[in-house]
Amino acid sequence: MSRNRFRQISSSLHFTNNDNITNNSDRLFKILPIINYFKPKFLNIYKPEQQLSLDESIIPWRGRLCFKVYNSSKIIKYGILVRMVCEATSGYICNLEIYCAKGLKLRDTILNLMTPYFDLWHHLYMDNYYNSVENSQILLKHKIRICGTIRINRDVPVCLKTVQLKKGKTVYRRKKDVLVQIWRSKNDVRIISTIHSAEMKESRNIDRTTKEKIIKPVGIIDYNKYMKGVDRVDQYISCFRIARKTKKWTNRVFFYLLNCAIFNAYRVYNNLNTKKMRYKKFLHAIARMWITDDIQDVDDDEENEENPGPSELRTRRAPKLDPPTRLSQDMKQHILEKIIGTGKIRHPQRRCRVCAKHNKRSTTIYICKHCNVPLHRGKCFTKYHTLKHY
Repeated sequence: MSRNRFRQISSSLHFTNNDNITNNSDRLFKILPIINYFKPKFLNIYKPEQQLSLDESIIPWRGRLCFKVYNSSKIIKYGILVRMVCEATSGYICNLEIYCAKGLKLRDTILNLMTPYFDLWHHLYMDNYYNSVENSQILLKHKIRICGTIRINRDVPVCLKTVQLKKGKTVYRRKKDVLVQIWRSKNDVRIISTIHSAEMKESRNIDRTTKEKIIKPVGIIDYNKYMKGVDRVDQYISCFRIARKTKKWTNRVFFYLLNCAIFNAYRVYNNLNTKKMRYKKFLHAIARMWITDDIQDVDDDEENEENPGPSELRTRRAPKLDPPTRLSQDMKQHILEKIIGTGKIRHPQRRCRVCAKHNKRSTTIYICKHCNVPLHRGKCFTKYHTLKHY
């Protein structure tokens, strides 16, 4: 693709017809098809662990926009607010919602994000902006336990508002499953939890004066451990951002969602394969896959089926990385077919992927049609599609 062609496509990039916009249309109408495409994929492709974290991210934007936000405490001060639920350990984006100033209550936003995970007893970690005693009771009815810091004006018991503690001391109150606890470090740290007890435990932090491990409440230790899911996403996306300079906020949101999709694909790939890959190399592999000539449009494929030429009949080169769908339980889609080559060679052969893994130089004339990987019939084919470590 030439540079001018790329600029032409970028300047004409639209996702909906602007003529269909009415006065009652959603403020995200221009980008709504992209959001509706990615969100079900995030929810259905991967099932997260028990620990989830809810936090907010910012899409950088300084142009005119009615729902643009400003936060002086953030590194990115101006932008579009995105609230997301992530897996606490890996950062996989499970669900997200773009703030567009609809006037929804904070409680409704939390419930909309957590609706797909009702009745599964997930543990949700949130900061003091989202936590309150009432919110914790509502989420508990939907079988979701929470933990996080809490502000003093969010239904904290009156007896805990004026309490004065010495360093390292703690006090708590409990109402059924809801625990509100205050622990004194340099300042008072208030937490609310429907997961933990008021037990104290040694942490990894060491006191500089006594050189001993600091004893903290269990809830604070787990909060510090599992509250980094969204921050991990921001770290990966900011290091390798694919967004380009643009005057359209829709393009900025599109590239951000595309970045999120690539990050989720990276997490799924590392979860399915024993040989881990760095994020930078994963991006390079995707870029090489996108620019290869092997990927064709649907219209081109239909034309090639009617008038197939020698280049269309040739079997494509096998990918260097194993496809994520190789362990799918639907074995009907994995079919062996003969390798088709060009030139004078009637029966071309390639190295079997399973044999090459065990340093055996053995070739085969068959290839998996779905995975595009050369394999022997029988054991090699079965091992590759059933074993994680083949």
